[in-house]
Amino acid sequence: MSLAPLAVSILGAGVMGGNHARTLATLPGAKLHRIFDPHAERATALAAQTGGDATADLAAALDGADAVVIAASSAAHASLAQTVIAAGKPVLIEKPFAVTLLEAEAVISAAERAGVPVATGHVERFNPAFVAAQKLLQGRRIVAIDGRRLNVGSNRILDTDVVIDLMIHDIDAAVALMGGVPEGLIAQGFALTEGAAKRDHVLAAWTQRTPTPVRVSMQGSRIVPDRVRETRVLTDDGMVVIDFLSRSVQASECLLPDGQSEGRSLVPVAVRPQESLAAELTQFLHGLRLGRAEEVGVTVQAALPVLSLVWAIQNQLYGA
Repeated sequence: MSLAPLAVSILGAGVMGGNHARTLATLPGAKLHRIFDPHAERATALAAQTGGDATADLAAALDGADAVVIAASSAAHASLAQTVIAAGKPVLIEKPFAVTLLEAEAVISAAERAGVPVATGHVERFNPAFVAAQKLLQGRRIVAIDGRRLNVGSNRILDTDVVIDLMIHDIDAAVALMGGVPEGLIAQGFALTEGAAKRDHVLAAWTQRTPTPVRVSMQGSRIVPDRVRETRVLTDDGMVVIDFLSRSVQASECLLPDGQSEGRSLVPVAVRPQESLAAELTQFLHGLRLGRAEEVGVTVQAALPVLSLVWAIQNQLYGA
């Protein structure tokens, strides 16, 4: 017997809210419930495209919802999360789930007190290229990770810098692959407009202390003329290259599962197709149906070390 679909409300009718709405509208086991935005016309326009009821009333958006997705501006994430958690609703918060440590601790504390599952949207964990690479790297000793996430200029996100806008995805991928504690962080960057407060191009490097040290370097930019989403992972016997944009993986021949070659030349790795956002939302709903908070995806507790690294880089850029 099939289970009744879970009614999901979306808070925020911008670009990411639209992505979530379109995905949920076609996702098995989900029903798009209400779309909230304080600008009623935005919620109405999105609901006309995807279904669900539009509202500018937050309480109405939560009423009758089995779960909630927060896809508002980054600065609003933590306060909206507190309201949703207080209403007893499981929630998936787009990254970052908070922009300060105090906000992050408040969200985590509220979730744990209320016993409400809270996930955060680190969608690249569900990118099929990352999933394939993670399996390939399991049990191997990682020596170094180099991430590059470059983007063309955009006026869409103006309230955050490139670290928490773009680089956070590659920081999350690195933490997911190796864990550990960062040491010796250095970072520098600049803004495209002279005197602007938010950095648009940033370089960062540090050592991640695992059982053996891992050298990490990251580059994030939103001022270049092309798009790059690539992470290179060097092991003690080969390399894995993850292209998040093309959703493809290359690896040294010696790392392939069949073990038929000792060569270090890069060759393509089979990647099972999957739409990242749909996979993330499916995992979130699956965890809710199981009643297991740790199965909803990337929990806010698991995401805190990633945000801590983001803040450490920002402290280097702007001063503590």
